[in-house]
Amino acid sequence: MPEPMTLIRAVHYAATLLTAGGLAFWVFVIPAERGALAAMRHRAALAVGSGVALLSAVAWVVAQAAALPAPSDETAPSLLSRTLDILGDTGFGRAWIVRLVLLSMLLVLTVFPPARLRLGMAALAGLGATVTLAFAGHAAVADPLGRSADMLHLVLAALWLGGLAPLADLLRRTARDASARALDDARVATRRFSAVGVASVGGLLATGLVSAWTLVGTIPGLIGTAYGQLLCIKLLLFLCMTGIAAVNREVLTPALSAHATASRTAALRLARNALLETALGVLILVDVGALGISIPAAHDQVSWPLPITWSLQAIAGQPLLATAAIVASVLACVGIGVTALATLRHRRGIAVGGALALAGLALAGVTFSEPAVPTVYLSSPLPYATATVAAGAHTFAERCVACHGPYGYGDGPMAAGLAVKPADLSRQHVGFHTDGTFFWWIGHGKGERAMPAFADSLDEQQRWELVGFLHAQSDAETAQAMGPRLDPARRIVAPDFSYERGGSGQQTLSMLREAWSVLLVLYTLPASEARLKSLAQAAKQLDLGGLRIVAVPLGEVAEKGPIFSPGDPDLVATYELFRKHTGEEAAAPEHLEYFIDAWGYLRARFTLAEAPSPQQLVAMMEAVDREPPPPPVGAAAPSHSH
Repeated sequence: MPEPMTLIRAVHYAATLLTAGGLAFWVFVIPAERGALAAMRHRAALAVGSGVALLSAVAWVVAQAAALPAPSDETAPSLLSRTLDILGDTGFGRAWIVRLVLLSMLLVLTVFPPARLRLGMAALAGLGATVTLAFAGHAAVADPLGRSADMLHLVLAALWLGGLAPLADLLRRTARDASARALDDARVATRRFSAVGVASVGGLLATGLVSAWTLVGTIPGLIGTAYGQLLCIKLLLFLCMTGIAAVNREVLTPALSAHATASRTAALRLARNALLETALGVLILVDVGALGISIPAAHDQVSWPLPITWSLQAIAGQPLLATAAIVASVLACVGIGVTALATLRHRRGIAVGGALALAGLALAGVTFSEPAVPTVYLSSPLPYATATVAAGAHTFAERCVACHGPYGYGDGPMAAGLAVKPADLSRQHVGFHTDGTFFWWIGHGKGERAMPAFADSLDEQQRWELVGFLHAQSDAETAQAMGPRLDPARRIVAPDFSYERGGSGQQTLSMLREAWSVLLVLYTLPASEARLKSLAQAAKQLDLGGLRIVAVPLGEVAEKGPIFSPGDPDLVATYELFRKHTGEEAAAPEHLEYFIDAWGYLRARFTLAEAPSPQQLVAMMEAVDREPPPPPVGAAAPSHSH
């Protein structure tokens, strides 16, 4: 059973767009001297459509007010009071006031007998009300481009969909009348509406792509979310409408110029097709009603419904598959070219071109496919932070080291006796799979003779913590090549952490992004005493220049002062992963420093002997400023940029 808000939205969209589009049809499409007369026959329908649009607009805003959580005490505001608050205190409400005024004008104008000027004013009021619908959906919080695209999308939909029912009525009357004048009017109206339809289809596709890019963003979002699936239904219905419109334009509209009997037959078929298009359009509006209250795919988690997915990784290191991918691309391009050429020149070859394009797409689909799990595109709900990594390290030590070994190389004490050798998680495996895939494997296992399932013993948070630790451990392998000099090709996402520098209140590394670089100093006393004194003296000047020093003790003894933060075992354990190590246990360092650039990437590592001077630190910041901006860490961290 659809939600009441879905029905209200669908009724309102249908009443507004059909009424506004119908009025526009009689003003701009029907020959001038016939528009008012044709509209007179539909005067009651126009008034009813305007009234339903106005009443459903009121119902919409009242339903919005009713959905607001209200206090339970005796002073709780009434529904009327909450409705007035929405209208007066929100951007949605102010747009809705304009909308109610326009719909009221529309109702008044359609109640009176239609005249040319009155019809024009009513059409403008209806289209104006249609435009304001952009402030009632997800586009209301979009950027100006997205909102403008949605406005144009609504107007084009009204012009196309709203004109179909009047066109069908005109064509039915033409078929019954069959006079030269009626056929003339039908030909003119059909040609004009055909031009409107072509422009509308092109505009709807373009503006729809802009909106989809903003609200969906990815193919997984289109296929694996409720919003994306509703959008697919809308697209399928739209394609059906476009197919019918193409038949009308290329086959039936030219037949109106034939002899009387053929013209009458073509008019009847055009009328039936127009009504079928209208029915499909109404289904689209019902779908739009549901889309408006659904979470946009770009802000929702993806549940992948297919057993396979497609990725460039599928052909990595596979020469045969790479060759097949090239062949698929050539077939698809040639097929599209042949189809376009045949269409433009009105020659045969469309079917051949289409077959080649489909063959190329099918081959590409097979070539780039790889097995997928339902959570393959799921992003971790946990931040990539030291608390997450440290908790994951604890779980890994308890549950995974026996098979995978302390560094995840697959060389644990039990590995030799297993039928299936444990995967090397650190040096190769993590970089080829998504977070969601690892989350699924940890919970559901890899098969009877491989890794067992841990869903019964590890909750979701513990599994996501493990994923965060696996990424940190994989990055630790990359960090082996990191030294005291910047390498533009080597950037490692720095796990987020909190600190209280000099007792000035808690902050986080992520709060400093795009404003300060950070020198994270892990120290012990007395070994680090001279270095800390030098940094403390330069700290104020470096801070003003954009470098914040955060010093955290490796042991229990901590210094006090403006650059010092209390001990943090999670931070220490996480960043010690990024010191050089081989497969053997090395002695714990007495002093480590990490340079984290203003974008949030770990760029250099220093021992006490390699510690840079303040001038060298400034030079490093300047070098980072000259580099092209990297991908934002905030977007990359959950999936770890792999």
